[in-house]
Amino acid sequence: MVSHQLRRDLADIEMDIDSYVSKGTDIPDEMKERHESLKLELNNIIYPVLTLPTEITVEIFEKLLTKHTNPRSLSPTEAPLLLLHICRAWRAIALSTPSLWTTLAISFKGFKRQITSDPLPRTFGQWPTCACATPKTLSLYGDATGKDGEHMSAVLHRHAPQLVSLRLSLYPLDLHRLLEPIQFPALEAVVLDQAISRTCPAWRIFESTPQLRDVTLLFEIRPHHLILPWSQLTTFSGDRFTALECYRVLSDSPALQKCEFQ
Repeated sequence: MVSHQLRRDLADIEMDIDSYVSKGTDIPDEMKERHESLKLELNNIIYPVLTLPTEITVEIFEKLLTKHTNPRSLSPTEAPLLLLHICRAWRAIALSTPSLWTTLAISFKGFKRQITSDPLPRTFGQWPTCACATPKTLSLYGDATGKDGEHMSAVLHRHAPQLVSLRLSLYPLDLHRLLEPIQFPALEAVVLDQAISRTCPAWRIFESTPQLRDVTLLFEIRPHHLILPWSQLTTFSGDRFTALECYRVLSDSPALQKCEFQ
């Protein structure tokens, strides 16, 4: 069979390559090219799915999307994360396909990660949560401290230019990562749901949000915790506000069309 011959040819050339390596000499470019060519040819025979046009592969990937059992975290046993572990070709296609990442939810472990020794990359550029196409909706949950705080910051900066909706439900949190502004040119809606000290410095993360119209502050988040473009908000919801805090929101937000205090 053709595949058997290809395997023999591949084995022969790999033996030659090993010989060059053991001698500490450079492998000829022709041999490298032949090696890659044989691997590609063999893969196309063994895995014919790799020969499909990219647009067909994307359609198949989209059919694999399911409603996650845990909406607060991507699952490595389901698409799209599962697709990243099949082969390099599928990983590249999956990461660059926006329809697979329209909604991205990440749960951080913080101190628990240290206990379980779960690995994190030294840099996050190639991490799926940063390397994937920018989602429209991003939700961040859990303990964003230490290395996970760096991860959170990397995710926000990577996706900020095209993000439309953002939810932060992080506790504990390295607050200094939210004190400086991030450019969110397309951000329209924000939900903040977390415990926080009443005396913490004001977050400047949302200073540059020209499209922001909808803000929800839950749990212990108060107006004075944030620097927001109050005058452009049209929808606002607040939880456990005092009468004075309600008054401040109403007086600072003349464009409000819908407002709810719980």
